[in-house]
Amino acid sequence: MSADRKLNVDIEEEIEEDVDVGVDNYTKYNSLCEDVKSNILKGDLNSAIKRAVSESFISKKAPNDIREKCISTVIEAMSAVKTLEIPTIVKQLSSDELDILIKFVYVGMAQPEIYNSSILITWHEKIVDVAGIGCIVRVLTDRNTV
Repeated sequence: MSADRKLNVDIEEEIEEDVDVGVDNYTKYNSLCEDVKSNILKGDLNSAIKRAVSESFISKKAPNDIREKCISTVIEAMSAVKTLEIPTIVKQLSSDELDILIKFVYVGMAQPEIYNSSILITWHEKIVDVAGIGCIVRVLTDRNTV
C-alpha cells in the first residue's frame, strides 16, 4: 500500500452481517417461504413477489438447504406470473426490492438446468426497464448476495 493510499482495497473484508441460523431462523425462513407459496396458491402473485422481496431474508452465510429453499420459492413465484402481468408487478416494487429481485434473477440464470432462463430473462428485461441500468451496477458491486 502506497503512502498516498488511505484505504487498503486489496484486503477482502466481509461486510455482511453474521447470521445465527438457529431454530428461530429456520422457523423464520420456513414461514416466509410458506407465506409466499400460500400467496401463489391463492393466485395473489403480486403479494407473493412483494413478500418474497420485502426483506433480504436470505444470507450467503445461511445453510445451503435454507438458501436453496428460499431461492426456489422466489423463482417459483416469478415463474407463476404471466408475462403480461410482470410490468405491473415490477412497477409496484421499490428500488431496493427491485435490487433484491434482480439478485434472484441472476442466481436463477446461473442454474439453467434447474430454472427456466427464458422467464428469468423476461423478468430481467422488465426490471431494467423500470429500475434502469443502475440496478445491474448495484447488484454487481454489492457484496451481499442471495
